[in-house]
Amino acid sequence: MNNQTAKMLTAALGALLVVVLGATIFILLTRPSAPAGPTPTPSGSGLSVATPTFTPSPLLTPSPSASLSPSPTASASPTLAPTESPSAIPSASPSTSPSPSPSASASATPSPSASVEPSATPTTPPSIAPTAPQQQLVLVNVGIDSREFEGRVERSVSFSVDGPSQITASTSDASAAGIRLCLFPTSDGPDPTRCQVGSNMTISAANTESGSSSWSATMIGTEANVSPFATLTVTFNANAGAALLQSFRYAGTSANEYNGFDARVTGGAAGELAVDASFEAGQFTYQLWLGGVGADPTTGGPAASIEESESVSGGGTHRISIRSPESQVSSENPVFIRAELNWP
Repeated sequence: MNNQTAKMLTAALGALLVVVLGATIFILLTRPSAPAGPTPTPSGSGLSVATPTFTPSPLLTPSPSASLSPSPTASASPTLAPTESPSAIPSASPSTSPSPSPSASASATPSPSASVEPSATPTTPPSIAPTAPQQQLVLVNVGIDSREFEGRVERSVSFSVDGPSQITASTSDASAAGIRLCLFPTSDGPDPTRCQVGSNMTISAANTESGSSSWSATMIGTEANVSPFATLTVTFNANAGAALLQSFRYAGTSANEYNGFDARVTGGAAGELAVDASFEAGQFTYQLWLGGVGADPTTGGPAASIEESESVSGGGTHRISIRSPESQVSSENPVFIRAELNWP
């Protein structure tokens, strides 16, 4: 080692000694008073002596390498975990789920009902100016087949209309509910939109044709094991009364509502009161009322058909009726009667 190298080494060692002494003096001057409790043992170097002085709690590990890093970790970990976890779950759950549910159902339900109700306003039927006299046909206590009746059929009444007419069909004195009444142009056939179900009811329709046309009214039961009966009345405009009765049962006096028919007709002129009837199968005895309401019946048969007429004066109500005088009609199959009625 030459002299120049020795001088440089001596200068470096001197500078290092000055730095060490300066650092030691600075630490001693700025060092706080020692806290109560055991003083950690310093390690061998001057820099590691200052490390235990920053330890805030005796819970921290007194190792020199872990003295600075546990301080922020220990303070953040225990405070954030317990405060966020319980507050976020219970507060979000009750506030979001119950409140939207009742408010949506309460506001949506009344809104559509209020807007639909006023729209169902019935239309006004067209005004009719009839050109023919009014006619009326009343069929008293017509027996009606129930929904479950074996071989059930509708009672059918067809009638002729002349020119424009306001037509009505109504039931009265019904023994029970569950009657379906329909009124429709005969050429159109039955239409559910032209029917009503109930006991005592009325259906109205307007005929706007200028010539002659045919309309029909039908009745049948809608309830199981209920065979009601009711009086059927039809009114219409025609130059003369004409009606066709079909599928009326002919069972005997033990079931009087199902024993032929009992009609009352009202017109406005003098003329001929007539009936042309036939049984669908076989020959049977009968009683016939033809004329005034209080007239006595005539008895005839056995016969397969009945054709009679009687002159009547104008105005008033007349009776056309055919019934079996027997308690029960003797036949292997149900018996039905078909009849054409004419009145002035």
